[in-house]
Amino acid sequence: MAGPQKHASRVTAIGQGYRLKSGESALKWGTQATDPIFPNQVSDYTYAHEEFLNSIPGSQSLRAYQSEARSFARVDSNMTEGANYYDLTSKPAIVESESTSLGGPMYLEVGIDEVLNHTGPGDSEWVLFNAEPSSVEFYSYREPLVQKMHPSSGLTTGGTFVEVVGAWFRYMPEYGIVPHCRFGDKIVRAHYDSTVRLVCQSPANANVTARLPFEVSLNGVDWSNTGFEFSYYEGPVMTDIYPDMGSVAGGDEIYIRGEKFTNHTDPAEFKCRFTPVSLPIPPKTIRARYINSTTIMCPSPGGWSEADRMILQVTWNGVDYDDNHFQFSFYSVHRAFPRSGPSNGHGGDIVVYGQGFRADTSPSCMLNGTQWEPVSVNATEIRCPMPAAEAGDSYFGNVDFAVTANGITWTNFEGGFQYYEQPIVEDIDPKRGPSSGVGIINFYGEGFRADYPLAELGCRVGEAEGRAYYVSPRQVKCVVEDIPLLAEDDEALPAQVSLNSHSYTELAEGTYYRPYGVLQVSPGSIPVGAASTVVVSGQGFVAEEGVTPRCRFGTPADYAISEAEILSYTRLACRAPESLPGTPTASLPRDVPFSVALSGDEFAPWTASTVRSIFYEQPAVASVEPAEVDVGRITTVFVHASDDSEFFDPVSA
Repeated sequence: MAGPQKHASRVTAIGQGYRLKSGESALKWGTQATDPIFPNQVSDYTYAHEEFLNSIPGSQSLRAYQSEARSFARVDSNMTEGANYYDLTSKPAIVESESTSLGGPMYLEVGIDEVLNHTGPGDSEWVLFNAEPSSVEFYSYREPLVQKMHPSSGLTTGGTFVEVVGAWFRYMPEYGIVPHCRFGDKIVRAHYDSTVRLVCQSPANANVTARLPFEVSLNGVDWSNTGFEFSYYEGPVMTDIYPDMGSVAGGDEIYIRGEKFTNHTDPAEFKCRFTPVSLPIPPKTIRARYINSTTIMCPSPGGWSEADRMILQVTWNGVDYDDNHFQFSFYSVHRAFPRSGPSNGHGGDIVVYGQGFRADTSPSCMLNGTQWEPVSVNATEIRCPMPAAEAGDSYFGNVDFAVTANGITWTNFEGGFQYYEQPIVEDIDPKRGPSSGVGIINFYGEGFRADYPLAELGCRVGEAEGRAYYVSPRQVKCVVEDIPLLAEDDEALPAQVSLNSHSYTELAEGTYYRPYGVLQVSPGSIPVGAASTVVVSGQGFVAEEGVTPRCRFGTPADYAISEAEILSYTRLACRAPESLPGTPTASLPRDVPFSVALSGDEFAPWTASTVRSIFYEQPAVASVEPAEVDVGRITTVFVHASDDSEFFDPVSA
């Protein structure tokens, strides 16, 4: 029903009247030319519908014409089951000569070519095509061009989707134009996607030793020599992977073991795919490496934003991935803390922070060339022991430090680990200070230092941690900004210092600290000039010899201070100032921070809290209306301020 303009196969035409007694008959192709019908081209034919549909081995063109072209009006004649016809086989030579045409349909007719004599200029002959009209059409098309196919190999079980890219592809079932693909000697129908793309599924084939020619046809008969080849390989059997964990930085070598591995496919399509289980990002693929028939290797890709579990799959052709769904985990090492510690080995654990850690992947720590088992492992921490320095408790020096999360790949920490002799604290001063604020605590003792890159001085009071500052080998200054208050019968809090903010010093008799703080003041609002007594509620109010308790109204840059008297552990009293510095009457009312100090100014002793005092100008009352009311009667009373005074909206303290 259709064929290419060049290199077309012979066409079989089934009909009647091919053997004329009156002269030689001819097969007319469209309106341009005819081919003579020779007796040896014609044979008897008995129509059988099913045999007719299968008359072209492997081709689906006739079946597509029967079923997929139902929507098109039928213009040719139906043949009768068991009826006798003639079978004519001819090659459409006229079609081959029209290679520059885009092709199209032409009617096939049978008749006689009559030559008419004509006398005139040139004495040329006229030919009368005397043919029986027919509705049977033959469609000529340009031979399809294949520029690319992918993949170029597939499993012996078949089913690989092969993409074919090129030009001049067509799907016209009303003319029997239905794309096909041929793999060696096996034919399958192709899915028509567009004039430049086909997709076909490879048929099953047990031949794994040869590269088979790949061809394309639009009628299942005439095949284009594409120059491409297709090979088959047995489905590999994969049993396990090792290791099953690697760094998010990538580069780990993952070995996959099994059998029936091959290296006869395109190396560019031999890949491993890593699909995140949780991260909302697309999979990553990377070239695999063939080692032998039982082992292949996948390098892990890098560039992951965070640790996650992956589905690891392998393809030998870039399309067909295995369905083993091996699990591979990525981990990330963020930091280690502390990076220094006391040489006596009593510094606690070294904690390596990260993501994706697992206890079943042989994590390990290495310090100064010696490998140590972790103390514990969870998804975000590997806790390494801090052993004593080999050179003794007074050793000061740096050693290598590394950790492995999968038992294979080691992460080395730049700068290693610093050993130092643990300092000794003998006393602290002061032993009282603000619970909230920047109160200074001086630690006195020996062995303090900060002369190495990994020094990270810290201090703590109870469980509250703060910053420490090196002053001298005998002194460290500490600031802890938020310490919980204690009840009167609570024990004082231990105060400690460390050179690594982790391994704290031993306690001594004079290294305990008691904080003080303000919870509330009463009254919350104070008239200017009244010198009102303010009662402060809080905790930790204890007199210190030689130090006067003080109250401060205002900010550190603009304030008024008055002496205070400690009434009890939870109460003290002080007088409000008669005026606030830098506050004109027009600025009132004004709320200011309130704080207290129970130690010397050199220790920054002032508390920091949300408690505030409100200062206002006392309004002068000019009149009250009404002046009298009956007892027991509820009456609205209006109070009027004098002309030079005014009331203001209440402000919460």
